[in-house]
Amino acid sequence: MSRAHALLFVAVLAAGLPVPRAARAEDDAVTAAGAALVEAAKSRDAGRVAAALEAADALVGPGASFPTRADLADWLGGLPDAVTSLDVVKVRRAWLYVAGKRGKDAVPLLDAALAKDPKNTLLRSYLGEAKRQTGDLAGAMAAWKAALEAGAPDDQVLPSVRRLVYDLHQEREKDPADALPRYATVAAPLLAMRPMADVEEALYDWLVYDALMARPDAARVARLRTEAARHVAVAVRGTIPEGDRTRVARKALEAGQFVAGLASPPDDLPTAFDLFAAAVRLGQVAGAEGHEVPEALTALAEAALKKGRFVLAAAMARRRLAISDSPAARRVLEQVPADVGD
Repeated sequence: MSRAHALLFVAVLAAGLPVPRAARAEDDAVTAAGAALVEAAKSRDAGRVAAALEAADALVGPGASFPTRADLADWLGGLPDAVTSLDVVKVRRAWLYVAGKRGKDAVPLLDAALAKDPKNTLLRSYLGEAKRQTGDLAGAMAAWKAALEAGAPDDQVLPSVRRLVYDLHQEREKDPADALPRYATVAAPLLAMRPMADVEEALYDWLVYDALMARPDAARVARLRTEAARHVAVAVRGTIPEGDRTRVARKALEAGQFVAGLASPPDDLPTAFDLFAAAVRLGQVAGAEGHEVPEALTALAEAALKKGRFVLAAAMARRRLAISDSPAARRVLEQVPADVGD
């Protein structure tokens, strides 16, 4: 540093003024990116604008010109009107705000874009995520529902729904103790439209765990376990990977045993019979006589016996006894008519 520059630096410090920082390579890149966007906008060449936006996006990252994508969105918003007035730039800024977890800044941009293109499912999915980030869960669900109704592919919406359910589970301590947890209720409209077996199974696990933690509050335990049974009933109807079938079968059996023990199950609750049948189906060993969850065979045999379905009861009891001895299965056979199955 020359003596003149050193004296200037000391004078600036003494005056309490901000010290101008040295120009960095990134600053030159930002200037070039801005100039490229202005020229691209003037040319009205959509390809050039898109390429300029991609080049600007490369300036985001640790140690780069823009620490986050939201910072890049702020910078884009300060460019001349020739750039900021372009619809593609507005949408890019909205996406950058969503990616930068500043959904509040994205919402007005997305609302404006949807006013021009109301059938755009991608914009609606962005709007749902932006509203989720602001805490407007009802607004997020409405946006995602509208996106699905307009034909959005699952991958535009469902990852955000999964994130929402997970986040609500992490925050469940904030939920009122006299109601079901929000993680089990908020996404219900979307899950009704697009059942997701993995989410339904996770909801079952969380509800059962929370029921365990709720003891000795018998009423709350029953409410949580009842809701859990509803979710596992949906999970078993989905496509279960081969390696997961035994695990889910055991949960269906457990839920069925709970429902079977209720004195007056709600009308909309899956029956114990149906849950036991699902456990039997999922626990079946392909191409073999054995079974991964033999208790499910006995449970279905007992449920069939109560319904007067003697042929099924006998068949399940005999399948169970073919694996190993089971006093409960023998009792079922003792109660069916002697000629059943002959």
